[in-house]
Amino acid sequence: MDNGWIDLSTSPIAAGDGPVIVWHVYNGVMVERRDRPASNRFMTHWQEINETAWIDAGDRKPTEEDADAYDCVISQDRWGDIGMAGWHRFEREPCPIRWQHVPDPPINFRELRKTIR
Repeated sequence: MDNGWIDLSTSPIAAGDGPVIVWHVYNGVMVERRDRPASNRFMTHWQEINETAWIDAGDRKPTEEDADAYDCVISQDRWGDIGMAGWHRFEREPCPIRWQHVPDPPINFRELRKTIR
């Protein structure tokens, strides 16, 4: 099971519009521009952002339990920009308008960490 992640060493990021998420071995999930090649050797996997997984912050704000190990969720602000945000930002700021859970890491991320050192 790969949790939806695509290995960058065998499948580069697909061309198209909008950002994608990448798995960074040390920093976890990051949002990257699709037109920027993943040249960082610590970025090992990628996947499309799930457009059907958005949760409107007006309906439900994320909680600490919704966040990843870095206390973040994938967020979109009122201007349409997508990035990573701390779950607590939704309580304090009006800018993030929707969010989604961060996918689980690739199963083999601990092994990948050993090979990249």
